[in-house]
Amino acid sequence: MKMERILVFSLLLIVVTLPAEWIAISPDRSQELFTCEPADLATATVTFTLDGYELENIEQEGLRYSRISYGNEGRILEVGKPDLPCFTRLI
Repeated sequence: MKMERILVFSLLLIVVTLPAEWIAISPDRSQELFTCEPADLATATVTFTLDGYELENIEQEGLRYSRISYGNEGRILEVGKPDLPCFTRLI
């Protein structure tokens, strides 16, 4: 019984995560999202380059929505704000 639940949960997880479609902005996916170039001890230039994002169509309470995500990045989970990826790094 426990093994059946694990199998059903695993299949459900696969079905839920499959529909995401990669939308490419840049053809080079090997590029780093963030680069940091120090100018001196007090300043640095931080560059963010987005190569694309995942677009997933979901349905909740009979309404269809599109969700934008990016790999293992966090999300902005504040009430009333869009559910978008949040990119953060320590420099």
